[in-house]
Amino acid sequence: MKSKLDIKIKEKECEIDITTKDWAGLVDVVAGVIHRRGFNIKFLKGEVINKELANLLIKIEFENEGEKKRFLDQMEEMRKKIEMILEYDPGMINILKSGIVKIEKFKETLNIIFEKIKDKDREEKEKILKEAEYFFSSRSWSYIDERNPEDLARQIFLNY
Repeated sequence: MKSKLDIKIKEKECEIDITTKDWAGLVDVVAGVIHRRGFNIKFLKGEVINKELANLLIKIEFENEGEKKRFLDQMEEMRKKIEMILEYDPGMINILKSGIVKIEKFKETLNIIFEKIKDKDREEKEKILKEAEYFFSSRSWSYIDERNPEDLARQIFLNY
């Protein structure tokens, strides 16, 4: 079955209706396309229609005419990105999983860091947090996955 993507623009909101092959991570990736462009999702419903088919209904509320215009300006680019994503590729699942690994390690490492800096002032904490963000964004997921959170926290402190 070929995927179906329908975007309806209303006065104060947009509805995106998608029917496509079901796969793990579909909702996250489609929502990511929308969020990366600065739009907030007001409503999202996903359901499996049968073993292989899913439907997503997404609503974006426009706060004002400027936001609606910004959406309309980006709508065709978003449509193309979403349509490209809907063409299922098993490799995408591995990429999603690698991102999840990185996020989990980031949170575990932050917990260790926060415990060690709990007595520091706010400004110092913010600087260390920025270093942690830079550290994780500049390392590959395999680098992060191969190390435990304690070692990662230690490296962040050494870099700081």
